[in-house]
Amino acid sequence: MVSSGRFVAVRRSFGIEVIDALGASPRCTLERAADDFAIVGHELWVLAGAAIERFGIEGLRPIEPAVDVGAGAQRVHACADGNAASALVTGARTLVVETARGRAQTFEIPPLDMPVFPLGGRRLLAAGTPLRIIEAGRGEIARLACADRGALAASYLFGGRALVVLFDSAFVVLAPQGGLIHRIEVPSPRAWAIAESRGTALLALADGRLITVDLRYGRVLAELEAPLAIEDIAIDTAGQFAAF
Repeated sequence: MVSSGRFVAVRRSFGIEVIDALGASPRCTLERAADDFAIVGHELWVLAGAAIERFGIEGLRPIEPAVDVGAGAQRVHACADGNAASALVTGARTLVVETARGRAQTFEIPPLDMPVFPLGGRRLLAAGTPLRIIEAGRGEIARLACADRGALAASYLFGGRALVVLFDSAFVVLAPQGGLIHRIEVPSPRAWAIAESRGTALLALADGRLITVDLRYGRVLAELEAPLAIEDIAIDTAGQFAAF
């Protein structure tokens, strides 16, 4: 989903379909066999083999050239900040791919035996003990103490003024240079999404419940029965629109 919540990309049997949630533009279809895809900023990034193809989200206009990420790439991970023009690529290698003024740059990250999550720009979180913030091209820039293990997701909040990490049984909100702000206990989620600028999160549980969490004030806001079986969630950065 783009940062405004207007466009959503969905995998179909015939390729990738981009839907205008406002209904102002017709649906667009990209007939591609894709290993993975993600909306990055206002572009659709499609991983196929050793390259990422980029397309303008409105109308799917190709953006040349393709980005070479090498053999063995498996996933493209966009960060929760929908305005960020960068993503993490994982597989045989770990790469940060960043675009600026129409050009793409790749930065290889040394092997890390732990989960890694994009934070935006060239920064990522290595979820070991302790948590480490790494910037491609510079290396480690901060260490954060955290007793929880088994991170599922991570994101900056409020333009980098806080960091949230989702574990199997809790959200942990930290100051970016260290220090606990909140620890919010939650049930183990099946799917999740974080609204970076609003500071809220949605969790879908295996029992069919949908939970909204306020990450700013550290509390569960609402709980309801989901209207359908949820496999994945996307949410815009302001927390106004969600797609299931």
